Amino acid sequence: QSSAQPSMQAAPDSAPRATFARFEDVVARAAAERDVQLKIMLERDVRLVRFEQGQVEFSLAPGGSSHLPQVLMRRLQEWTGERWIVALSSREGFASIAERRAEEERERQRGVAADPFVRAVLDRFPGAEIVSVKNANEAVDAIAAPAGPDSADDVIYVDDDEPGDDD
Repeated sequence: QSSAQPSMQAAPDSAPRATFARFEDVVARAAAERDVQLKIMLERDVRLVRFEQGQVEFSLAPGGSSHLPQVLMRRLQEWTGERWIVALSSREGFASIAERRAEEERERQRGVAADPFVRAVLDRFPGAEIVSVKNANEAVDAIAAPAGPDSADDVIYVDDDEPGDDD
């Protein structure tokens, strides 16, 4: 062998290879890799049918990209060093992560709207609506967050007075 020829041996890969026990672990890895587009597609478009190490089977939510299986297969192989089977299923699959989150939020809003105090406030202010429900920890975090110069942009004021109503 000529010494002018470059060595074709790959350097040993010292990075630990990932294993995924759950589909949510794959989504978390996409987030950790800052692959925002893949993370969003996994949350929004995947209706999981089956997940196990080396295999993923899912159906696409409406509007989902038909290229997602190939993209996911490449990423999983890159992250784990193993070949994965990623298949589109004709079965419906479970609700996507985004669909589950939306349903949980609707359920939280229904629960809050059923509270007598909240119902009284909504009845007292026609047109008022519940736009978001936070648990106690989220509320504390929101209050404790430092107010920046743009914090006023988070508040929307609506003046329902008719023009000329200068009471």
